[in-house]
Amino acid sequence: MIAALERLDKQIEIAPDRAENFLKRGHLFLQHNFWNRAAHDYNQALKIAPQSPVAYCTRGLLYLKQNRLKLARTDFNQGIKLNPHYAIGLTYRSQVDLKQNQWKLALAEVNQALALNPYLALAYAHRGIIYLERNQLDKALNDFNYGIKIDPNLTITYIYRGDLHLKQNQFKLGLADCNLAIKMNPFDPLPYQNRGLIAIELKNLAKAERNLNRAMQIFSQQDNVPAYQEVRRILLQAQRQLA
Repeated sequence: MIAALERLDKQIEIAPDRAENFLKRGHLFLQHNFWNRAAHDYNQALKIAPQSPVAYCTRGLLYLKQNRLKLARTDFNQGIKLNPHYAIGLTYRSQVDLKQNQWKLALAEVNQALALNPYLALAYAHRGIIYLERNQLDKALNDFNYGIKIDPNLTITYIYRGDLHLKQNQFKLGLADCNLAIKMNPFDPLPYQNRGLIAIELKNLAKAERNLNRAMQIFSQQDNVPAYQEVRRILLQAQRQLA
C-alpha cells in the first residue's frame, strides 16, 4: 500500500485539480479500511467534479459498506441521475434495495445494469448475491461462475461463491474460494468469517478461532459493531461446543 499511496500523493501534489487522483487514493484507503480518509478524498473529488456520476457512486459504495443506506441511496440516485446508463451505479443501488428487503426491486435494477452492459462481472456477482439471499442456489452459482469467466480478479465473486459452497456443505470448494479471496484482498473480513465457519463445521477450533478473530479485528477497524458482535457470538458458541 505504501508505494501506491506515495505515487498517488505525488500525483495529487502535481495536479491537485484532478478528481480522478482523489478517487484512486480514496479507493486505496477504502480497500485498506481507512474509511475516514476515503471519505475525505471522495468529498474532495466531488468538490472538483460535482457532475461526476463516478464520484457520487464511489462515495455511495463507502456509505453502503458502512450500512448508511439512506446516504448510499442518495449518492447512487444522484450518480444515476447524472448518467442513467451508468450500469455500475445501478448495480450498487441494487444492494441497497436488497439490504432493505426489496429483493424484487434489487433484481430489476441489476438486470437493468446487465441490459446496459452484459459483460459487467460486478453485476453478475451482485445478482448472484440476490439469488443467494433468496436461496436460489443454482441461479446464484451460474452467475458467480459466469462473472468469474468475465473477470477472474473480482474478489467479491469468490467471497460469495464461497458462502454458497458453505451452504451446500461443500467445504473444500468453499475453503478454496475463501483462500483466493483473502489472497486477492486480505483486508476484507467476510472470507475470514466464512473460513472460520468452515473450520467449525470441520470441528477445528484452533482454525476457527484464528479466522474469526481476524474477521472481528477487521470489523472493529471498520466500526462495524453489528458484524463484530455477530462474529463474536459465533466464536463463543464454537468455543462452548468444540472445547
